[in-house]
Amino acid sequence: MDLSILKNQKGSVLASLLILLVGCESPTEPTNIDPATVTVTMERIPNIELNDYSWQTIKTVDGNLSSDDVDVENFRVEWTSDMYWSVHDTAGYFKLNCRTCRDGVWYGSDGTTEEMILDLDIMAPVTNYVSITDENGDFRNVIAPVRSMVGKSMWLWWEINCVMIDSQSIYLME
Repeated sequence: MDLSILKNQKGSVLASLLILLVGCESPTEPTNIDPATVTVTMERIPNIELNDYSWQTIKTVDGNLSSDDVDVENFRVEWTSDMYWSVHDTAGYFKLNCRTCRDGVWYGSDGTTEEMILDLDIMAPVTNYVSITDENGDFRNVIAPVRSMVGKSMWLWWEINCVMIDSQSIYLME
């Protein structure tokens, strides 16, 4: 069953989704909680112009949850991306092969590539992992690509209550 209905509208995405008021885990006993409809409005970012004067570029992404059925304060919005940078080697970047993969490719600034497994002990993501909605349902994420990623596209995915809401490709431009 598809839990989201997506519509592009002037730079935002509206998604009506059924939020089951239980977590990601299956409950041990049947629960008779009615699902709620939550509208997600998310800023679209087709590209980010990387800074010439600094190694890392900071870009904020804003969004909002609203509902007539439930209080949307303190909802958890989770973020993932396919791009990372190394805390020990700022001359290149790492890109996952797919959203759920742990393997990917290291792209060195000298043009070399190396297949490898994501190591979160030495790799930093280009996105925050979690945002929490405020009393108005507003949330914010920070994307921080690095200079070595110029000319590439990154994917940004977000989910609410373990339901993948949407994604967008963002071109990292000069």
